[in-house]
Amino acid sequence: MESKKFLVLLLFLILTSCSSIPKQEFGNYLYNFNYVNKTTQEIILVMKIVAESEGQGSREDEQRLEEKLTALDARLAALDLIDKYNDVLVELASGTDPDAVRGSLQNISSGLSYFGTNSLTSLLSNVAPYGEIISQAVALIDNAIKENKFKEAVDAAQKPIQAIIDILQQDADDLFEIQVQTLGDKKDSYRDRIIELRFDFQDFVNTLENDNNVNSSIDEFNKVTRTMKTSNDKLPDQINYSPTNVRLPNSNDYNLLKVIYTQVDENVTEFNKIVTQFNAVEEVKTSYKEALTATSDAFKNLNFAIQNNQLVMPIDFAIYALNLSKAYLKYQEAK
Repeated sequence: MESKKFLVLLLFLILTSCSSIPKQEFGNYLYNFNYVNKTTQEIILVMKIVAESEGQGSREDEQRLEEKLTALDARLAALDLIDKYNDVLVELASGTDPDAVRGSLQNISSGLSYFGTNSLTSLLSNVAPYGEIISQAVALIDNAIKENKFKEAVDAAQKPIQAIIDILQQDADDLFEIQVQTLGDKKDSYRDRIIELRFDFQDFVNTLENDNNVNSSIDEFNKVTRTMKTSNDKLPDQINYSPTNVRLPNSNDYNLLKVIYTQVDENVTEFNKIVTQFNAVEEVKTSYKEALTATSDAFKNLNFAIQNNQLVMPIDFAIYALNLSKAYLKYQEAK
């Protein structure tokens, strides 16, 4: 979703407006930034745990796991670059002497070089366009630093940072792919089992003469299947009593109806848990993508304002940070 570092970065930009920041607001920003950064890292670490738990098995599975873990590390590297860029923006916006950001800019240049050569291939099939953007930017940043043109170096760094955000946007679905696929498979498995039990129940109840116990069992069965949480999946049909060659039911028949009902009830409960988890992951993914889009827009506004010594028009970015935090909390509660 995955990201959050980015979110608060922009929140900071809004607070700073390219001028000095009141101490209290600056403290609030740092608090929020650290919180968002921690949450973003947690999301990636959770996805690493999911990948590792699903990557056991064949040699092909282990190879896919290694590729997934490499890509997850690349995302962490991308977040680190955003963090470094944010540090420079904070220093400049808070009135620090531009010469003081020399070391930070050198770190960005070094980080971009590493990201371009080691991380791109794990996130993209066609790395050429982005590799060129990054390599050209590194040269521009280094030259600007040598000439003590630190403002120009910050501007040169903005384009590759935007490219990295673009990469993360393209890669957002893949970040959650294993989790979504795993939950989808589990959900389908429970649904198929419920449908199978529905047929067993229907076939058996049609052989029994209807009485209060049989009728009550049918009602209870239909009631529990109607509690399934889904809007896209095909739900099992309701039980319709259609007797053929009926006989009087006995206690064993009632017990068997109860056993089938109990199994359905258990499977519906598990199905609903999986659907809740699935929806929570989708909500995190949606909020993650929205935050990346907002981050990209806010970065452009911020860099323009810094380069032209203008105030930044406030962007309501806090809502994206809030939505992502709420979605991640919901995801944790659903596990």
